Amino acid sequence: MREITPALGRRNRHSTEKAARLLDWQPRPARQTVLDCAESLLAHGAVRLPAAAQRP
Repeated sequence: MREITPALGRRNRHSTEKAARLLDWQPRPARQTVLDCAESLLAHGAVRLPAAAQRP
């Protein structure tokens, strides 16, 4: 917390415009990114679903 306290309330203005322009990069939707990350963590055994949440 000590490290992030100075940043509280500060507005950071970052843009992906340069990456899009120079690299022809397009950001992925946040929802899909989070879902893909979760699936990857499960597939690699980094996390496990609780027994009640496991698919049959």
